[in-house]
Amino acid sequence: MSKATEMELRLSQSSRRRFLSGIAASAASITLRDPLRKTLNLDSPASQLRGRFLTHVSVVRVNQIEVTPTRSIGEDESADNRPERIRSRREAFARGCPEGKMTWAISWLALHDTRKQYQEARKLLAAYHHRYGDEITFIPGGYFAPMYDSREHIRATIHQALGLISEMVGTGYRPECIVAGFMDAENQRLLAEDEGIHVCQGEIWSQHGIDNGDGDGGICYPYYPSREHYLKPAQSKEDFIDCVCLDGWTSDFLAARREGFQGGFNSRLGVGPIETVGNLGTGVGRKEMLDTTAMHFDRGQALNGFGWATGVWETSIGHDEDLAWWLQAVRDR
Repeated sequence: MSKATEMELRLSQSSRRRFLSGIAASAASITLRDPLRKTLNLDSPASQLRGRFLTHVSVVRVNQIEVTPTRSIGEDESADNRPERIRSRREAFARGCPEGKMTWAISWLALHDTRKQYQEARKLLAAYHHRYGDEITFIPGGYFAPMYDSREHIRATIHQALGLISEMVGTGYRPECIVAGFMDAENQRLLAEDEGIHVCQGEIWSQHGIDNGDGDGGICYPYYPSREHYLKPAQSKEDFIDCVCLDGWTSDFLAARREGFQGGFNSRLGVGPIETVGNLGTGVGRKEMLDTTAMHFDRGQALNGFGWATGVWETSIGHDEDLAWWLQAVRDR
């Protein structure tokens, strides 16, 4: 990365844990009251996040919405999760960010499917961790697990899936995060206390009137959630959950103010290819992706000292060339 661009995809230079510890402390320093800041030592130089950060997650699954381990309500996507599609996604990411690390989230059915293509898919993901340092983790449900399953059953499913991923990757590997779309506060607390996982992609702040869930009231930058509700930042030491809650999709602030498709908008319009390139065409769609990123990397970085853009893309949707273009365009800018 040249100094002239002032852009660093820092995940290629430091561990995910160090990155997220820094980003969590920075978010908490903004959202938590002064007494808690002192308790958590958030004013130390190490807690201050600076720079520009970009994260990418790809999802490998069997069904579009695997609401529980035994029930699905979406479409069968197995044909679009073939090993060659997974390879294409990783190659596209490498073209855009040659030294970068990405995250793969695998569903319950994809962990258990005995078909040859899924056996090979699991081997591929393990190989990507060993070769590139990619994070391999679990996605419960289809982003919407708390809408369809009990907290207790979600908790048990996560615990079993984490064990299966450790076996799949081998060499004592343990996921350091979980990708969930939405995740209730109690299960985020248990992630931290029982599993030793302190990072959860657990809310989609722009998901207002879209799909099967709603994150209205969430926060687009990382924060420590309250025990009262996953969308509420912790208000005191007693209220504090030691699990950084991350947004899933960086969205255009103008569009995200709307409800669903109100006024011809899409509240999730931003860096995702479904809403941009898929609906607006390549030229306008890619411009929207870059303009949305610039909100955080230009003005946002100037105001806050840091900027963060993120996207969770299903392997099944394709758009690999758009991923490579987006990463390259951000680096160039």
